Amino acid sequence: MAGRGRPTKYRQEYVDIAKDLCLNGAVDADLARAFRVSVSTITTWKLEYPEFLAAIRVAKPIADANVEDSLYRRAMGYTRTEVELKVVGGKLTKVEVERYYPPDTTAMIFWLKNRKSSSWSDKQEVQHTGTVELTDRILRARKNAAPTED
Repeated sequence: MAGRGRPTKYRQEYVDIAKDLCLNGAVDADLARAFRVSVSTITTWKLEYPEFLAAIRVAKPIADANVEDSLYRRAMGYTRTEVELKVVGGKLTKVEVERYYPPDTTAMIFWLKNRKSSSWSDKQEVQHTGTVELTDRILRARKNAAPTED
């Protein structure tokens, strides 16, 4: 490939940068913006530089797992320790406070629709396996609605 086309903008340090970006939720389009290249260039780099691809493949599932964990905790509710600044005895002091975040219905619905879609999907599929029988009332109505010959 030497001598063909433009020289690559790829640099070895992009491996660590791509990994960090993907750990923070970046997708290929975000990487392209960060490196000021096209998404197709990111795809090419993944094919040509195995270490670049490996960094992305390691980082993206970690970010996904972190989001899944956060969604789960939000759906179930959780308590966490936070630091607040308060005036105590005339002095500004950092105080640890336990804060409770109650379960969130929207997070629950999202989790269930995605994890248990057969039970929680908005779309219900009904499969008819029997035969259709017309009742006497429907048959009479059709007969009465039929055009008559004069």
